[in-house]
Amino acid sequence: MFLLRQMLFTYVFARRLEKNNRPLLYKALSVMGFFVLGAGVEALTNVDRSSIDINVSRGGQVFSTVVFCSFIMLLMVLWVLYFYNVQVSEAVYTSILAYLAEHAEYSVAIIIESFIRGERGVPWEIGQWLFLIFFAVFMDQFFAKRIIQEHHYLVQTAETALFFLISALIVMFMSAIATEYSYERFHGTYAFIFCIFALATQTERQRALLLQKQSEMREHLFLSQNARFESYKENVELVNRKCHDLKHQVEAIRQMNDDRSKDKALKEIEASVLIYDSFIHTGNEMLDTILTQKNHICMEKGILFTCVVDGKLLESMDPVDLYTLFGNLLDNSIEAVSRVPEEKRSISLSVYLKNGVIVIKEENPFSSVRQSKGKFLTTKNDRSSHGFGMSSMEMVAEKYGGTLEAVADKDIFRTTIVLPEI
Repeated sequence: MFLLRQMLFTYVFARRLEKNNRPLLYKALSVMGFFVLGAGVEALTNVDRSSIDINVSRGGQVFSTVVFCSFIMLLMVLWVLYFYNVQVSEAVYTSILAYLAEHAEYSVAIIIESFIRGERGVPWEIGQWLFLIFFAVFMDQFFAKRIIQEHHYLVQTAETALFFLISALIVMFMSAIATEYSYERFHGTYAFIFCIFALATQTERQRALLLQKQSEMREHLFLSQNARFESYKENVELVNRKCHDLKHQVEAIRQMNDDRSKDKALKEIEASVLIYDSFIHTGNEMLDTILTQKNHICMEKGILFTCVVDGKLLESMDPVDLYTLFGNLLDNSIEAVSRVPEEKRSISLSVYLKNGVIVIKEENPFSSVRQSKGKFLTTKNDRSSHGFGMSSMEMVAEKYGGTLEAVADKDIFRTTIVLPEI
């Protein structure tokens, strides 16, 4: 049955997507509903698995087959949208991949059938289902888990539409010709090769899109880092001017006789000193820029930021890598801490040398985390555009021969990065 096969392969390509929190009972009932609806339409259109390959000489059958296939594809798109936190383009893309995988399996099946004639009993039916399960496992291991990136498919809408049209037209058109002239083996051979080629192409395409996105992120971080560094230098000049002015203010206070005027002047000095307190000095000018900027954000959000960092240990690290590592690390912790009660808002960061390796350790309280298969997921709504922070930090750590470990222990989230001396 085409519907069951399509549902199976849709599950194969969708199961690693980010799941939503719908109750298990709702999910079970929904699967039954999708199946009943699809089976009903299949019965109405009178299209069984043997007639999926369109016969161009019968216009009515061609039309009903196209309608049925389109409906099943739409049903699978809705299924993915219902069960997973994805965008419409991702759901469509998942359905296309599933259709290619299903047709590849069917192509092999019809080649085998073309060599087997005569009566086919229960063993034949059992063998068909066993082969289907085997092929689904093959697709899962060799394509599904390699195409998906960070629990999402990186999809460009126009490219997805073109991919869908080309795949559908080639498969359906060539299937029609092969069926018309009874070229089952030819049909099975070309269709299998095309479907496998298309899936392999998408595997490489997804990797290329991931690298492109990470490259764009790095470029953006580099530009941001330069802008913030300039801002940092301006702030340093401001602090120097404030310090110079403080000398004159202190001298003026000494000459005051009015206690109220003295108190007012002292409060103004105290406010000026707080500006200086927000600046962090680690011995690494670039790192100072990053940490100072994040400390300003912490002060605005009422977060206590404790920082004990030997920045000189990281002097040889590329500025972009430095910003990628600490920018993402602190952005993640600030986001998490912002969700806890004000009295618990704190972030602790330390960088030190221990047993010949550089240790970067960050700790913060948290209210909840999203985790799947040992990976922590973003909590932002647009998850296809976010969630690369942790993977970006891992890439930087690996680039310098180090490791990254993230652990959620009770109500404390701890990230530890270990690097060899740079």
